Amino acid sequence: MIPQALARTALCAMLAIPFAASADPTNPAPAKPVVTGKQPTKTVLTDDEIKAVAHFHHVNQMEISMGKLAAANGTTKVKAYGKMLLRDHTKGDRDLMALAKRDHLDVPADQPRDDEEARIEKDAMDTMDRLKTLKGVAFDSEFLAAMRAGHERELVRMDQSIAIAKDTKVLALFKKTKPVLQRHADKAKALLDQATTTTGEKTKATAPPTGTEPKPAEPMPNMTTEPNKTNP
Repeated sequence: MIPQALARTALCAMLAIPFAASADPTNPAPAKPVVTGKQPTKTVLTDDEIKAVAHFHHVNQMEISMGKLAAANGTTKVKAYGKMLLRDHTKGDRDLMALAKRDHLDVPADQPRDDEEARIEKDAMDTMDRLKTLKGVAFDSEFLAAMRAGHERELVRMDQSIAIAKDTKVLALFKKTKPVLQRHADKAKALLDQATTTTGEKTKATAPPTGTEPKPAEPMPNMTTEPNKTNP
């Protein structure tokens, strides 16, 4: 009986060793990683994509300002156009900044790519300053001309940005934005054509009918009298 008791005692001691080792503060068990859910993966955009995002953020901000200006200073139809600019570019910029937030991107300031773009940017700012001093029909004509030229220029830039975009969500957003820019360009052209036609009709209405132009004045007869001649 004694050998069996000794054997049971030895077995218990052997089984207790791992528990004692795990409780040893000088030899702690490795901690298991805590899983709190799937961690988001940061998307890395190319330099060209970042520049495009920065540029169209700047464009949206400019068009929002121009839309507010048109809603305040334009005639009825141009006011409505200005409100459309304000609505569409506000939504477009909200989508753009949500995309930047997804990619943990601090959108940098837009930088002109060359001297020509720097000149165009300066002209746009000068035009905005001048438009602030105009109202009514005078505002409409200059504003619509600027909107048509500006949106046509941005459509070219958008095509370039679509061509270089590699990120699928950036590409999708650019493709979604292009028809909006096209609609703004087309509407500006249509309104400008209407304004030009109306101005032309008013000019014709105030012009005298054909054939009623005043005739040139006839020369006055010579009133000089010759001295009387006496017979010799």
